[in-house]
Amino acid sequence: MILVITKENLEITSALKLNNIEQIHAPGNLNVQAGNSATLNDGLILFQCEASPIHCKVGLNWIFTKYKSIDFILFIGFLRPINNSILRNQVVIPTEFLNLDEPPVEWSQGVNLENISSSQESQKILRSGIHENNLDFSYGRILSYNQQYLTKNIVLELNDYKIGDAINNLSFSINKYALINKVPILNLLIRSQKKHSQKTQDIVKQLLSKVKIPGKVHG
Repeated sequence: MILVITKENLEITSALKLNNIEQIHAPGNLNVQAGNSATLNDGLILFQCEASPIHCKVGLNWIFTKYKSIDFILFIGFLRPINNSILRNQVVIPTEFLNLDEPPVEWSQGVNLENISSSQESQKILRSGIHENNLDFSYGRILSYNQQYLTKNIVLELNDYKIGDAINNLSFSINKYALINKVPILNLLIRSQKKHSQKTQDIVKQLLSKVKIPGKVHG
């Protein structure tokens, strides 16, 4: 069974070709659905989370307690670029996930970053799907950063300090959870031109149709 996580407003059920969809009764405001994906050829749990990493971690704990058969995580997210190396509508193959909790006033004393390396296997899977669709891509370090500090000027400072290449505030928490619980994960990360652009929707559909998740035969 695959767990798909996203906070983006995507036509995700269509992209996954979901059928037999069931809304799961979950605590709090957790938005969790179950179904079967013809695209991924497997049973699927869809977790449409909020922007808060804490909300996301609560959801992950609840989902993995309830569904013991989940053996793969697929995270779909959009990126905000830190530098000019990440172009619009590029798929970014993550090389590293970073987490920074400190405000900029403390950076002069040294930046304390948590980091997780992206697995070579996940990079290979993503590269294959990208090449099959002839999509534009780059490699990058993905930073999760407290949204309360994030402004245009802060992004410029992150670039000056060379802290990451793009921002997604959930990527570190999700990948850390996967690492601790020894669940393989694939990150589909795109710099979106517009949050709801058709181009971005098409890229997500193309990737989902071509990425070859180990042990799954695509429909």
